[in-house]
Amino acid sequence: NININNIIIKSKLKYGDGYIFNPIKIDKNDFVIETPQLYIPYKIKNINNKNYITLSFQNKEYNKDTLLFYNLIIKIYNLIKIKYKNLIEPFKNKDHLSLKIIENNLIYNQYQKRINNIPTNTYGNFIIHLYGIWDINGEKKFQWHLLQSKINMPLYLDKYSFKNEKKGIPPPPPP
Repeated sequence: NININNIIIKSKLKYGDGYIFNPIKIDKNDFVIETPQLYIPYKIKNINNKNYITLSFQNKEYNKDTLLFYNLIIKIYNLIKIKYKNLIEPFKNKDHLSLKIIENNLIYNQYQKRINNIPTNTYGNFIIHLYGIWDINGEKKFQWHLLQSKINMPLYLDKYSFKNEKKGIPPPPPP
């Protein structure tokens, strides 16, 4: 239920020679979205001491929510491209979306238990933030932040679970 016509591109902020940033808001609020389940194809990359994750829309042909989310990003891109002619396509790399992982992001499994990392070859839901648009030497691109993750972890047992074993001291050997 996002009305992309309510997107506001804030005033430019200069970060250095060739580095200009435009924050983005929607309805005067931060532009935060909860994603449908997306695939995690690769390990987290560290670039210039910042972590990035790649999410894949490879399931969009089987999941209507994934397709709707994919189309929403295309609509946002097309709307903003009217103002910024050199805006890099969001899916230039095979329907993948790259997110910067903020330092205090929270990661949970499907049982709402905190976990420490995001494994590859799994699916998850994410709360992401369209932070704004970077203009780096005339090339413009979206800056997405990963705020929180819910990862569908494979089932594992964290304690001894066999039921037919007797505990205690074994019987003495026969005389």
